Amino acid sequence: MKERRLERTPVSLFVGLGQEGEPPGRTRNISLGGVFLETKKRPDVASLVDLWFVWGEETFVGKARVVHHADDGIGVAFVEPEPDFLKALAEILGLDA
Repeated sequence: MKERRLERTPVSLFVGLGQEGEPPGRTRNISLGGVFLETKKRPDVASLVDLWFVWGEETFVGKARVVHHADDGIGVAFVEPEPDFLKALAEILGLDA
């Protein structure tokens, strides 16, 4: 059975994989469940990665699972995101927090 996807919104935001300070990739679209990241990095599908993004004055860090590869990036699903991480995503997406 195919999983139901959350609505994705085109958003261009710098998001890093790995340690904060490494060159980030750029999002193509994002939802409360995950993000497509335009990047040359190709962690294995199903692997867990750390990701980070800056919103306002804060840096938000979370875990994600790589769900697919594409020619120009990877799709990741957030894994148990913290409430502040979800709140920042909701603000980015223009949703009521």
